[in-house]
Amino acid sequence: DNDVDPDDLAIMTAGWAQHAPGHPLAEVSFTKFAENPLVSPNVNHVCVRRKYTDSPYMMWYNNSTGTRTIQLATSSDHAPKGQAWLHEIKFDGYRLVAHIEHGRVRLMTRNGLDWTGRLPAQARQLRVLPVEQAILDGELVALGEGGISSFRELQEALSRKQSGELIYQLFDLIYLDGYDLSTAALIERKKALAQLLAAAGYERDGVLRYTDHLQGQGLEFFEQACALGLEGSMAKRASAPYHSGRSRQWLKV
Repeated sequence: DNDVDPDDLAIMTAGWAQHAPGHPLAEVSFTKFAENPLVSPNVNHVCVRRKYTDSPYMMWYNNSTGTRTIQLATSSDHAPKGQAWLHEIKFDGYRLVAHIEHGRVRLMTRNGLDWTGRLPAQARQLRVLPVEQAILDGELVALGEGGISSFRELQEALSRKQSGELIYQLFDLIYLDGYDLSTAALIERKKALAQLLAAAGYERDGVLRYTDHLQGQGLEFFEQACALGLEGSMAKRASAPYHSGRSRQWLKV
């Protein structure tokens, strides 16, 4: 059942962002481009390419393998400095990508295994999100005391088929209702994700949770995570698009 290397999959936090009220995209506008998409940290909107397709899977899946490589982090000995970086808590878990299409939910592992049947509570909550089509990236974790995740407890819960208390910690929104958001800046994708979850009325103690972050103060964030007994932190470049494969746009510290 250990589908992935837990070192590659460790992104979550028990915190909850302050969400804007109203529509899940109340503060994010999308511009359709006939040519290449433009994403700029200097503008107040997300510019993305509209995908004219009936299914987001045509954008996501590789025709030859049936899967698409998720974005992965590169190891780093230190947290980057400056406001250009978002910092999240690093925890152990299983990486899962959620596909939603007209009420149907699929939870796929990094290696392309369908875990929807193993996670009925999480799939049920995803099904009621106010979207027609979406692709979300996140981490499945088992939380112990103090909000610290335990990979051993996660494996045991899955083995016992007792997955109802496991948390799906969401940290990215890649596709939404006809729009490919992978070209947008991470900070804008996270804003849209936070608003989407807020619009659904999810609570911070539910099985679906938003992965909060701190912008800047990377060293202080890392030191505090270590003081709390956590594994470290994840640093992600705020202006970066979503790239398949490993890069230095995401760092595990």
